[in-house]
Amino acid sequence: MYWRILLLLFGAVSILGQPQFPSPSDDDYVPCWSGDQCDACPSGFVGSVNGESRCCPNCARQGLIMSPTVCRCRRTDATNPEDQQNTGTDPQQPNAVTTQALAATEVTVPTVERTRCFGTSCPGFLTTGARCVDGFCECSSENYQRYTCLPVVGSCAIRRSSPAAQAEAFLSSERRETFSCVADDNNQYEVHVLGVYEGVGPSRGFQQDPIEAAEIKVYITAGRVSKHVILVLSSYEAVHWVITLPKGMAVPSIILIAHYIDQSDVTVRISRGRAFGFGPVIYDTAYAIVTRWSDRLIQGIPACAYGNDDGGCDTVKMLTFIGGSFMGPVSSFTGTYRTERWNLRIGNMSTAIPDKTTAMVTRSAPVVTRMTSMVTSTTSIVKRMITMRHAQGRYNVRTDG
Repeated sequence: MYWRILLLLFGAVSILGQPQFPSPSDDDYVPCWSGDQCDACPSGFVGSVNGESRCCPNCARQGLIMSPTVCRCRRTDATNPEDQQNTGTDPQQPNAVTTQALAATEVTVPTVERTRCFGTSCPGFLTTGARCVDGFCECSSENYQRYTCLPVVGSCAIRRSSPAAQAEAFLSSERRETFSCVADDNNQYEVHVLGVYEGVGPSRGFQQDPIEAAEIKVYITAGRVSKHVILVLSSYEAVHWVITLPKGMAVPSIILIAHYIDQSDVTVRISRGRAFGFGPVIYDTAYAIVTRWSDRLIQGIPACAYGNDDGGCDTVKMLTFIGGSFMGPVSSFTGTYRTERWNLRIGNMSTAIPDKTTAMVTRSAPVVTRMTSMVTSTTSIVKRMITMRHAQGRYNVRTDG
């Protein structure tokens, strides 16, 4: 906890002189698309010049550099000049656009999804490459969206408090801000990730291991599921996750990730509804294979990842690791800094299984290249570890209700 506070304070310190991008030649840039050409592009990667929409060719999700009068895109494989059309943008003074950005009032990304500057600096700039432009932070590091500074890995582009999120977080019955993405490019598994920094529990001394874990309850609503479901539960602090499934639902595979993995645990139970239709809710014990991972044991696993990396966590690392493992890319990711309850939706919700207990408690960057070699080597280690643990019968299976 203390290291996070120090990073936030460090990020808030004013920097004398903002970092400047290099001044490449015209050969490093291609003209932007404009007008109707940008209609099919994700809104977060479309700006405007004098009221006209501008975007990178082929809706490329990286490299858009704009001023109030000029638009350029960095030359990449996604912006192949053979596919371009001359949009009539001003070819003069290319160096001017490398140190300027679109004014905040012209950005199509909602202001609520952006981070305001602390004075003239931005938190997390060492990780995200954030700098202050017109009162808002803009990011330049790979795998971080320019205007929101949130992670983007493959098809998972994290958004702040998105209505499309698969999960909702609550603390004392109040809805928490979440960071989430929803994707559909995993043909083998349905992988849902819930990430937190901590739950609500007893505090601990500096550099002391936690004595007991905070409890976080997860109520799952299930629709029609056609793939093997893998649930990934991630935290920095120790957490005891209590998973409640609706009747007829099963989550056979759970990945538990925590910095304090020895103090963390999972209990799975199935709701049978109320006794005699009106009495207390009855639960059956459910069984699941729980595999335990920690940054202390496996290289490539981040200490924490909850969707916002401006305070020391590393969601990009988490999504990269999961995508490079046997699970493949995530189907959904939802994170928040602290919570005590999640409501998670799994499967096709047009055919959702009703569950009274749950009701009662009421885009893209280029393929990730960072950590590729680490993920490749770690994946083989994890597969061997799972095979060995299966053969030795060492899976962590909870039998208590």
